[in-house]
Amino acid sequence: MSNPELVRARIQDKYNIILSDSWYHACLNFIDGELRAKVQRAVDTIPADALARLVFDQLLESDLTDSCHPSLVTSRQPSVASLPPHPVLLQIHDIVDIGVSKYQLFQAIKEREDYFKRKSSQQDWATLGMVSMTNNEELQREPTIPRDTLKLQLTDGRSCVTVMELGRVPQLDVELPIGTKLLIRNAKPIGKENFGVYLVGVSDVAVLGGRSPREAPELKRRLADMLGIKDVYPQRSRQEQSPSEVVLQGPNAEMIDLSLSPLISPLPPGSDLPIPIQQAATLLRDGVQDKVKVKARIAKLDKLSVSKGKFKSNATISDNSGSLDVVIDHEPLQLKLGMSVKKFVALSKQGQTAISELSTLVSEKFAEAAGTITLENPSKMSGNNGGQVNHASTALPVVTEILYI
Repeated sequence: MSNPELVRARIQDKYNIILSDSWYHACLNFIDGELRAKVQRAVDTIPADALARLVFDQLLESDLTDSCHPSLVTSRQPSVASLPPHPVLLQIHDIVDIGVSKYQLFQAIKEREDYFKRKSSQQDWATLGMVSMTNNEELQREPTIPRDTLKLQLTDGRSCVTVMELGRVPQLDVELPIGTKLLIRNAKPIGKENFGVYLVGVSDVAVLGGRSPREAPELKRRLADMLGIKDVYPQRSRQEQSPSEVVLQGPNAEMIDLSLSPLISPLPPGSDLPIPIQQAATLLRDGVQDKVKVKARIAKLDKLSVSKGKFKSNATISDNSGSLDVVIDHEPLQLKLGMSVKKFVALSKQGQTAISELSTLVSEKFAEAAGTITLENPSKMSGNNGGQVNHASTALPVVTEILYI
């Protein structure tokens, strides 16, 4: 019969993780309730291998923020984490194909969906003997999703690292759900300075499966949001809507929306969920929150400057809710540029050609850059804390971290 603590130790040793006490006990209680209801057995009466399998299945469907303690190695730079020397269990925070444009990928997914709709319709008619499937050349060619080089943001629930393919890794797919669990081993860091970016080959990644229990849009929806494409999906029917989202049909076809729109309010303590830019701006301006996260792109980057050995730049970020003027702090600027201030200054002193090349580099690096952006209230930031620039003189929100997608 199984000993739950020995099962826990086995899973932790195999995947180099530390399970949260509260999550593990809640997991055991859930499994115990399911076993009693379905097979009239208690959790401590089944074989250890069976319990380990059940716990692992729950782990795959969990959010590592809830189920595990952090496993990435963090440094003094809060935006930079690194992989430990041993294999590590992480989940997908975001995934993108950097060799295929967002619009091309969106169109390919849409064409494939349309193909299957047409094929399903044709199959229905073929069943009735009205059409022949074999003579329809269009339906013999299933559209394919373009594939180049994948870039993944992987997280242990607290920090993130970036992983890129070194050659095609067939077990990875751009349509893997957010929250899919991966086992990463022997990843190779890019460059001597560790900015949390790694290369992986076929033998370095094992896709374990699962997803995040927190609602995460599928790839087509994420692409549509980034491209600003509206109405990707048809309006849900009345039967598909929850009681709080019922829409009543009023006189003269007037639509009366009874959905519960939450007021702008403080986020739960420690919340890492991105919110719309307009809500973030209000929370920071009114002093309701000192730090928030948004999922946005850098729509405009003003001239990059160096002050007291630190990078600094004003910028404009935007999402579907609007835009916001911000100041980007030293660390996210240095991380994106991939060079130190000393090297940047040295290059800028090599004449107009070098300055022009630097300007081009900056423009290319930040053009349409998108990701999960951390914004902080400048009045709540301590000057030069952890390598940050002193932003006491600005009233604009400060970008202190960008997890690129």
